[in-house]
Amino acid sequence: SIQPRTKQPTPCSSLSKKQKATTIPTDTVATTSCTTQQAKNNSSTATGAGGIRFREYQVTTWSQRLEEVQAFVRQHGHCMIPSDYKPNQKLAKWAKRQRCQYQLFQSNPSKSSMTLERIRVLEDLGFCWQNKMSVWQARYQELLQFHLQFGHTQVPSSYKPNQRLATWVKCQRRQKRLRDRGKPSSMTDDRIALLDSVNFVWRMYPSNPRDE
Repeated sequence: SIQPRTKQPTPCSSLSKKQKATTIPTDTVATTSCTTQQAKNNSSTATGAGGIRFREYQVTTWSQRLEEVQAFVRQHGHCMIPSDYKPNQKLAKWAKRQRCQYQLFQSNPSKSSMTLERIRVLEDLGFCWQNKMSVWQARYQELLQFHLQFGHTQVPSSYKPNQRLATWVKCQRRQKRLRDRGKPSSMTDDRIALLDSVNFVWRMYPSNPRDE
């Protein structure tokens, strides 16, 4: 029998709870459990906060960038995309735009292209919304490049090719020492884990009293 038309499509009802938890938003045209026609319908009628309608090409672009985010996570083991990520400038600009739209969503959802579903999917990947966090991520990415080039993370204090990285590295050691002493510090468990994953050297000169 002919089903009555609805104003907005609904996700595939056959998905289990576990599948729904990991499904890419329907407005990204990436719900693999749906048929091709269902995905097409979802893309052409997807709406954001305040009833903002997404055009099909916008949905497709967002879906493509999300796939690039997933590839970034598989390659680097995290979702901290720096704003100056040179290997993929389009992804870097897209990530920056998502942060801007997220901030706009917090104050005026009707003016933002961000949706709760998109927020959920990005946060499930570990996406970071704060720009200050992005600065740390950018330096960390530079450290990864240094490690790839030289095989270690012992950045010299007077590393002329990238003095800001050299300064940042010293700052990480200082913040770790403060944390170890129980003093206020910007160092976190997640940051320690990321730095340890590339064998970061926390003490360059253990015998130096200034390092204690």
